[in-house]
Amino acid sequence: MSLSINEVKEKCTQNKYFSYDSWEDRLFILPAMYLVWVCIRLGISGNAVSWLSAFVAIFGAFLLTSDDSLVVFIGSFGYIGWYLLDYVDGAVARFNGKGSVSGQYVDWIMHVIAHVATVVGIMIGAMSTTGAWIYPFVILGIIASSLAYAKFSMAWFAICMEQQQRRAKGYDILEEDKLPASLAVDWFGFKYIRGFTILVFHETHLVFWLPLIALFQLFQVIELIDLRIVFTVLAGTVYFLVQVLETHRLVVTKKIEKGYSELFSSTHHPDLPDDHFFK
Repeated sequence: MSLSINEVKEKCTQNKYFSYDSWEDRLFILPAMYLVWVCIRLGISGNAVSWLSAFVAIFGAFLLTSDDSLVVFIGSFGYIGWYLLDYVDGAVARFNGKGSVSGQYVDWIMHVIAHVATVVGIMIGAMSTTGAWIYPFVILGIIASSLAYAKFSMAWFAICMEQQQRRAKGYDILEEDKLPASLAVDWFGFKYIRGFTILVFHETHLVFWLPLIALFQLFQVIELIDLRIVFTVLAGTVYFLVQVLETHRLVVTKKIEKGYSELFSSTHHPDLPDDHFFK
């Protein structure tokens, strides 16, 4: 089978809901299409690429725990390796005509594995260079990194559970006009704190600045402190606080109930990805 990269890209983008139009897409899509071409030639499935991406992130996380700055620098590319392969798995599945709900599930699980592994790797590295005082920040940071995805996935699990229970009891769908009133939430300065945590911890940004910070550490541009310690303290304070408050806000603003109603409504047109994340 003789295929050009353009042919691979054209077929991989067919039936893709989101187009490759962000600056991250433009940066990653070309190398991703070469990897897609390799996977197709080798007969590697989309799900196999997904699992490979997780192992790349996990291996990088192991290296991030090292006391050797060069090893840490090499490990910092594990997360960006996962990020690149995240473009590949779905494209391979679409090329082979094997896109599925199961494939989407595996893909999202890899996001959780990659993010939590990377955060934990950084924090274990911080633990190796400091004392027991940092342990509470590590525990809270792990909870925060897990909540970053769990707060949405468990919300959709709750929505599905509610609908299953209502169907089992023969109840109608809970209409939006019958939902309990939501509580307006406008915490002072929260959006700025949340924006800061997105810049530091969200995968879209972390994959880029992590190698840069590791490079600074390698050449001792910042000599006074191991920046993994700074990351861990921020994870256990600001990141944890934001994730807890965001979880609470989903509840008090009735966003989950609204998501339930819109999912099963015959009149609501999905607004993606905002509907995914209850925005």
